[in-house]
Amino acid sequence: LDKGVDTQRVAQETHQLLLGAGIDAILDERNLSAGARFNDFELLGFPYAVLVGKAWKQDEKIEIRTRATGTVEVLTPSDAVKVLSERIANARLGK
Repeated sequence: LDKGVDTQRVAQETHQLLLGAGIDAILDERNLSAGARFNDFELLGFPYAVLVGKAWKQDEKIEIRTRATGTVEVLTPSDAVKVLSERIANARLGK
């Protein structure tokens, strides 16, 4: 979570979109470096991280990082929720 007011607002709104889509999501608002938060993301084993920061400031998009592959996708918040919803549904079905 970037410390800018706009990015904080977008992070909170995206968090609510994720929750509304039935996705368990945690909003990390701790006053720690990005590196420390990424380390915790890895240690806790979350399959995805949704990041609001540089991509938002440049293109009003957010990032989805997939822990298993290390891939990063840059999407609008609503597209990110759709993509994650589909992936989680497929994972639950064993696809």
